[in-house]
Parts: sequence; C-alpha cells; structure tokens
Amino acid sequence: MKYFYVSLFLFSVIFISGCRDSDLVETYTTFTGKMMGQYLSEEDSTFSEFTAALNRAGALSLLNTYGKYTCFAPTNEAMQQFYAEKGKTLEQLDSTELRDLVFYHLIDGETAGTQYYRTTDYDVFGKGALPTKNMAGRYIYISLSNSQWMIDKTARIISADNEMINGVVHVINKVLQGNKDLLPDFIAANSRYSLFSKALEETRLADSLKLVDDESYVQKPNWQYVRATYNKSCPYPKSKLYGFTVFMESDSIMKLNNINTFDELVNYAKSVYDVMYPDDKNITNFADRRNSLNRFVAYHIVNKKMTSDKIVVKWAYTYTWSTEYSATGWFSYKNDDDKYLIEQYLIPMCPNTLIAVQLGNYFNFYDKQTDQAGSVLSSSYRGLMTEARKRNFITLIDTESNNECLNGIYHSLNNMLVYDQNVESKVLKKRLRMEVRTFMPELDNNDFNFEKYSLGPMIIPDNYCKALTYNEESKVKVILFPANVHPYMYGDEMLADGFFNLKLKVGPIPAGKYEVRVGYQVRPTTRGITQYYFDGRPCGIPIDQKKTGTDPEIGWQQVYNDALIAGRTAADPVNDADPDGFENDKLLRNRGYMRGPDIWTGPVFRNDWQVTNYSARNSTASLRRILGIFSFDETSTHELGMVQMSDGDALLDYIEFMPVEMIPEEDTH
Repeated sequence: MKYFYVSLFLFSVIFISGCRDSDLVETYTTFTGKMMGQYLSEEDSTFSEFTAALNRAGALSLLNTYGKYTCFAPTNEAMQQFYAEKGKTLEQLDSTELRDLVFYHLIDGETAGTQYYRTTDYDVFGKGALPTKNMAGRYIYISLSNSQWMIDKTARIISADNEMINGVVHVINKVLQGNKDLLPDFIAANSRYSLFSKALEETRLADSLKLVDDESYVQKPNWQYVRATYNKSCPYPKSKLYGFTVFMESDSIMKLNNINTFDELVNYAKSVYDVMYPDDKNITNFADRRNSLNRFVAYHIVNKKMTSDKIVVKWAYTYTWSTEYSATGWFSYKNDDDKYLIEQYLIPMCPNTLIAVQLGNYFNFYDKQTDQAGSVLSSSYRGLMTEARKRNFITLIDTESNNECLNGIYHSLNNMLVYDQNVESKVLKKRLRMEVRTFMPELDNNDFNFEKYSLGPMIIPDNYCKALTYNEESKVKVILFPANVHPYMYGDEMLADGFFNLKLKVGPIPAGKYEVRVGYQVRPTTRGITQYYFDGRPCGIPIDQKKTGTDPEIGWQQVYNDALIAGRTAADPVNDADPDGFENDKLLRNRGYMRGPDIWTGPVFRNDWQVTNYSARNSTASLRRILGIFSFDETSTHELGMVQMSDGDALLDYIEFMPVEMIPEEDTH
C-alpha cells in the first residue's frame, strides 16, 4: 500500500450564493504583507510548535515562497494536546507521521490551479468539503456549529482570514488528523452501524473495499494537443487511486423498520430482492452477488469517493442562477413548471441497478402519498423540506455523514435504501440523462472533476476506466476538457482526437423502449466527422460536428421569448410566429437533431459564443443528435461506439434515454 502526499490540480466548485454572519469567529485579520512562513515564525507564542513541525518536515521554506496556500494552523496548546494523545514528542514522530501532521493542514492552491480559501468565499466555504484537497490528498470538510466554523467536525477556527502575500492562515484549536483505516474497518469501528457492518463482512463485499491504489499504473509524459488555434499540453493522471462511498442505515434507523438482529436484516433483504429477482430467491450463499442480502448491501456502495456536496453536481445549472433569473423574470417563466429536475445517477455495486439522486441529496425520490416520483424543486416540495417531512423520503443525516478514511467515505441515511419495483417502474421511468463521468468513477477518484477553466485538459488513458476503451496511440487520445464559456453538463466535456475507435459502456438502463440521443458541442475549426454505433449497430449517417445549429441542414432558430428577455441581437435567426421555439423543435427532430436543454448554462451567466444565450437550449453550438429507437428486454448495460471518419476531434458530453411513450409530452429541460 502506498501513501500519497499530493497537491491536486483539479476540483469541483458549487455556485450557490449564501450569506454568513461576520461574527462567526473571534477575530478577522486583514492582509499583513508577510509571507506565511514568516508570519508563523514571528508569532512564536502561538505557533512555535507548529512552526517546528513545519521546519522538520521541510515545509516551512515552502510557505516562504509565492503561491496560494490555505493553512489551518493549530495553536501551541493544540499541538501539546496532540503529542499527549500520541504519547510522543515532535522528535519521536517518524517521517510518515510528521508529513501527515504537516501536510494535512496545508492546501496548495497554486499547484491545483485554484485559490486560497477565506471564510468570506461564500461559494465554497461552508458548502461541504473545500474543492481542493489538502497536500495529504484528503478533503477538508467545513461546517457550522453554534455559529462557529468547524473543520472536519473536530477543530474550531478561533481566528480566521489572516491574509498573507502567499495565502491565508486560519488558526484552529485542535490538530487535524485524517483517519487511515480502510473503509470496512472504519465502519466496523462505529458500533452504531453494527448490523450493516456485519452484513458487509458476511457478504464478503468488505473485501472489495480494501483497495487503495493501482501500483501497476505508471504516469506517461504530457501529450501536446494541437488543433487550429489550440496548442495545449495535456498531462496524464499522476496515479490511479480507488475510492468508495457507502450510504448506510444505522442500527437505530433499522430498528424503526423492525430490524433488530442480523437475521431480521436477512429477511428484510429477501422481502425486497426475492420479489425483484424471483429466479435467485433460493441462493443462500451471502457472498453470491445474486443473493438478496448481497444485493441489499451492494446497492449501498458506489465505486466513487464523494463528500455530501459532491453527490449531486450543481455547477452551471440555471437553478444556481435563480437570483439573477428571478430578477429578469426568466427563472419563473422557464423553470417553475414542476418538471425542472436536477437529478443525477449513481451506479452502485449491485449489478444492473441505479440510484437516482436529486438536488439536496434525496435518493430515489418518490412520494408514497401521491404514488409519484416528482422533483424536489417543484412547487409541491420546494422550500417545504422540514426535518419532519424529510422522514418521508430518503436523504442524508448531515450530522452523521461525511466520515472519511483512507480510501472512502460513509454517510448515514434517514431511511431504508433499496432497489424495488417503485424505483424501477416509477423513479426511473423518465428521461435518463447521464453525463459521461457517470460511467467512469475513476475520473472523480483521481480528480478529473473540472469546474474551472484554468485547470486545463487531462488525458484519459486507454483502459484507465473500466467503461472506456479506445485505440490509444501517438495521434489518438481521449481528453477530459473543462468548460471555458460554453454550457456543458457538469462543466466539462470528453473529447476524442484523431482517427479513434472508441467504445463506452453506458447504463445500466431499465427494460423498455427508448429514443437514444447524445449531447455534443460544435466547433467549426477542430471537429471531424463521426460515425456513432449503439450496441454495435450503426446509427444513421456520420455526424459532422463542425456544423452549428444554424446550418441549413439542421435549421436551428433562436427562441423568440427567451431572446426578448435576454436582449435580442440582429445576428440571431428569430421566428416571431414561434415564440417558444416549439415548431422549430419539431423541424429539428425531423432532421434527427434537438436543441440542448435549458437546465444549464455556461460557467458565466449568459456567456457563450453569443451573449444572448441563457442556456444550452439557446446555444447554436449545443446540440443533441438522435441515434435511434431501441428496445431493451431487460435491465442491462449497453455500448456506445464512436469511430472517426475524418481527421479532427469529436465531443461527447452526455447521453439520454427517453421512453418513447413520453416523447409527446417532453419538456425543454
């Protein structure tokens, strides 16, 4: 097992505005004009112990260089308490313990291509984990308790925002210590989850959660991406780390469901999964993946390490711009129709199942009273989610979640999470839109989650992700690009360059008859012509991704009502007789195309190739291509193929599965 001390250069950021009281901590210190290392050294009465540790680890000189560091500096009293708990002095700490101690308290924003973090950075501070990992490769989790900033739920900030030339220092009253257990041991150590922990061991699924890193992976040198005006150096990932998230019910939650013993948990699992999979009901071996208890436990595990704020990506969704949209009247006009849905999908370890998660971390959102799977953003629910009402649904218990160890995180659920008929026939009976990262958890585990353009592109090596294979060579690469100004789902895009032959495993998708579509972004100067395949079947003629929506073969027109609000430009084709664009939508569909959805915008409000574009729906470059109608006899995964027919690149942002019977009533979201 290897331990990594890394400075990450990729992060995700959530654009949700907020407000904070100015008296959350005891003092605020303004810019001092000093380097961080100098400041800590001079404040000897407060930081002499931490400065000594920095010096022994060789990190003090680092804090005397230019950069964008965030330092959580423990006081001398906090350091003495740490030594007492360890039963060691500073001099007795070995090199690993010393590096753990020092680097856990530092975030290197310069190397990560991000920033340093002040408590007044409302878009990130207090929204969960800070976007950039610390130099020990772990997330720092920020929360509020009694109007005090808490770090990892253990340390309190007693002096915030001490700004230096090269960053900011937050003074804390306790040393931060990351747990180094493997996830199954970490869970077993908490007696509140004894039933789930026993089930994890009995099913042997605990063995699957003991991976940390792929030691066979070797990083390759950077590759130069050159197309038209593009000339970018694209790095390969530094490592291939594993990560896991477990969503668990505590013993007390199980007790509320009449589950008090392990045998009762086994029977509960049978009552759900023997109904879903009757052919497997006689499989009694808990380690068999078809066994009901195994399915129950596996449905709670995702091969991706996620703090609570990263379960649902909110970046660039129009909902996050609601204040500005409301000011113009656009948000209420477009989105307050009970159909606006920020829902994404997790692929658990239980075979051929999905977990649907909505904004606010509501799992498989289903209202038993109305027998419907709705939207938490609808007028029926929005703003009404009291703690009492939350008990009718499945969500996280925030105070008992975000428990991180070496290779994973576990969260506590307020209700029982299962994959039953309601999930398959009601929750998932809708348009399923899945961003490409959905199928490649390896990307999030290794910080490919771009949400700032300055971070730059990264190579996805062939076979780095289980779901993705292609003919990688010197002139054929697959790259994950961050968004600059364009409206991409999740704020990034998967770009394939050269004469590639790419296969991506997508799904699983419930049985049914679907219209399958792909979302992409046009670029006239770099794109090529791409043939798509689905489950080995060619999907019509190749797509020329150079052609924007206004090309006569496509026929895109600006939506008149949106243009009125946005400030229409003469260059935009607008049809006054089709104010909502619905007739133009029909023309596009007849030609095998659709607009992008209006649910997200670019990383800057109203910023795309045309300043009037509120969302992907009004971007001439954001299109969907209809691949065809496909019938699936059973819930399973499928293969999306892409073969490049001419020199250039091709972009894949997301894939959609739309039940054909719902197409006539489909919304614009």
